[in-house]
Amino acid sequence: MKTILSYVIVIALTLLAGWFFFGKKTFNEVSEITNDAAITKIQAIGKLELVQINIKDVLEYTIKRDYLPDSRMLIMVNGEMAGCVDLQKIAEENITETKDTLFIKLPAPEVCYTKINHNKSKVYNASTFSWLDNETEMVESLYKKADAYFASDSIKTIIVAETKKNAPTILVPLLENISNKKVILRYE
Repeated sequence: MKTILSYVIVIALTLLAGWFFFGKKTFNEVSEITNDAAITKIQAIGKLELVQINIKDVLEYTIKRDYLPDSRMLIMVNGEMAGCVDLQKIAEENITETKDTLFIKLPAPEVCYTKINHNKSKVYNASTFSWLDNETEMVESLYKKADAYFASDSIKTIIVAETKKNAPTILVPLLENISNKKVILRYE
């Protein structure tokens, strides 16, 4: 009996010593990220952003099957687009003036950028089969479809029209205050 008790005491002391030396210690992990960036190009832009449009696009992806239930995914994509005028394209011959009026021929408005805001986009309904469907591929294809829609001519037409409409509101008061003349804007 004494031998069993002495073994139990030795084991208990060993466990206690092990817990004291190894259990209390925490192993610190330090993550280190280095960043070695280099500026490769600096470019003067000269584009004046005159309008920004936010778009919500609801897309549905359906996979129809003959013998199994269909898979379906519904996603709402938030996008942002901006229209601008490139002021670097205004040449001296595009500006004419009379005694009291300044005529400025602006370059055609253009789309500055289109981007999808992934933080505001959301998958609302996904009824898929994980063993048949690749949900990641479905989401990626929906984002590609939304990106193509944002780059479509119909959306570009809306942005160009809104930029043309907004340009006098922003530019005319500024230019009239600078030149002390009435300003009339035209487009190429």
